[in-house]
Amino acid sequence: MPVVTTIFNDDKKVTCLICNTSHTIGKRVFPLPKCKCGNISFFDITESYIRYCFNWYKVFVTSKENWQLEILKQISENDKPSRVIDYDGQTYKLDLL
Repeated sequence: MPVVTTIFNDDKKVTCLICNTSHTIGKRVFPLPKCKCGNISFFDITESYIRYCFNWYKVFVTSKENWQLEILKQISENDKPSRVIDYDGQTYKLDLL
């Protein structure tokens, strides 16, 4: 089963690759914005940096083609992806029973 990373970041930009929500460094925003799918709980934006908090670092998918649609469907049905690898490398499986 393929694994995909759900976030992209560099020195100036952070993007949730599941729902394509992006923010770049710049003017401070209140309240702190978040992404549409719930993966990034907040973006703390300033003129010199951007901090963020993510929920699902890597996810298992059945195919790398249209993987975003697969994950968005899982989130709409269960509030989160069904199989996740967190930042520490631990694998979690959503118990659907």
